[in-house]
Amino acid sequence: MDALCILQDKEDSSDWDEQCKDVTTIYSNAYVTISAASSTSCTEGFLAQRGPRLRLPFSSARRKWATECFDLQFKWATRLNNSGHDFISASFDDRETCRWRHRGWTYQESESSTREFLFGNSRVYYRCRGMQTAMGAFQPIYHSPFRHSIRETGDSENLYNEWSNLLVGHCRYGRNSFTHATDVLPAISGFAAEYHKHLADEYHAGLWARDLHRALLWFTGSPWDLPERSAFLSGLRQLQTSYLPSWTPLGRHFPLVGNYHNYHPHLFNHIQSEVEALHAETILCHPGGNPFGAIRDGWLQVTCNVLQHMQSLLRREDLEVAWSTTDRMHLMYRNALLFELKLDFAFSQRFGFSIRDEECELILRNMGSFTWLLLGSCRQGQEWGQFSREEANTRTQDRKSLGLILYPSPVPDKFYRVGAFYPPSEGTQFGAGLRLFREMGERREVVII
Repeated sequence: MDALCILQDKEDSSDWDEQCKDVTTIYSNAYVTISAASSTSCTEGFLAQRGPRLRLPFSSARRKWATECFDLQFKWATRLNNSGHDFISASFDDRETCRWRHRGWTYQESESSTREFLFGNSRVYYRCRGMQTAMGAFQPIYHSPFRHSIRETGDSENLYNEWSNLLVGHCRYGRNSFTHATDVLPAISGFAAEYHKHLADEYHAGLWARDLHRALLWFTGSPWDLPERSAFLSGLRQLQTSYLPSWTPLGRHFPLVGNYHNYHPHLFNHIQSEVEALHAETILCHPGGNPFGAIRDGWLQVTCNVLQHMQSLLRREDLEVAWSTTDRMHLMYRNALLFELKLDFAFSQRFGFSIRDEECELILRNMGSFTWLLLGSCRQGQEWGQFSREEANTRTQDRKSLGLILYPSPVPDKFYRVGAFYPPSEGTQFGAGLRLFREMGERREVVII
């Protein structure tokens, strides 16, 4: 659609910048969206069938000179698991393997449309709220179109939670998903424009100002998906060329668990800010244009309790990094759990059970390069049900700490965000991190780029 309706001349991108924030409105108000998922570009048709085929040679028994090849395509076959249920449907194949699915601009199209005809490689699909049909085969699915979802979400806290879900979906797109690296933010600017109508909040590089003390606590998924340390730090420097700061999850392009509210739901819905000041600043590439579009610079200014050179504050021989049976990494002091760690990178090129001890030792050896920044605190454990939210936020006993792990950037006195720490999810009687920050931390201003 954008190729037909929006001027594509990047030398004068004012029309493109202005129109891209209206994409969500256009698709959500359309009666039905036709998605040409089987084609690889807007210059191709979408009715030809593609997909995996089996080529069989043929020769005539009566005319030996007559030889040919036939292509067989399994249009109606499904793959079944041991229980006889469809394990990987043709819908998954068509949606996940096609070029359309991996184009960053189609995310708003897919999530905003209330009804959708999708022309795949093997079938035509119709999808609307709560259901999908594939050439007449009814299939209930979980899909609540964006416009319906935002109307029904209710208060601002739920809206912030829903926004984090949108970011999780958008973070699957890599650099190859966009023609220009600077398109990452414009590709969700339509979503941001709609949320702004309901939140009336400042928007900075994919995050909202009033929710920063929670939104900055995003973390990655499986440790096996993490980049190696040197490659990661090199990637952070390249990230700056895309004008995306290290504190936004957008632009990282690895599996993200941005829906942190579901990670410990009884925990993260009761965060109390521990910062004196938290201010985000972003500068648009096109001042006066799309307020949710591409930026050319961005930074965070945080005034809070900061821990640095932890080995000098705590005896090195009393510190330990350990893995739990649930694949979670903890920092321990004198056998007590302080934090659960979520680094954005791995120290080792290979990451698995066989080198966990090596990984932990490398983290301890390099801990002097980390700066620990306290963002918030919360109570934790099953006792949550005994308190109202107001009581939980005012009680200070046994509160746990949450915050960011920083690494010095090449720019003096400025830092990259390279991870986060959380209250330990195991052994909730421990987690003395908050007391550690209050007794040994230094209150100062930190700039994160």
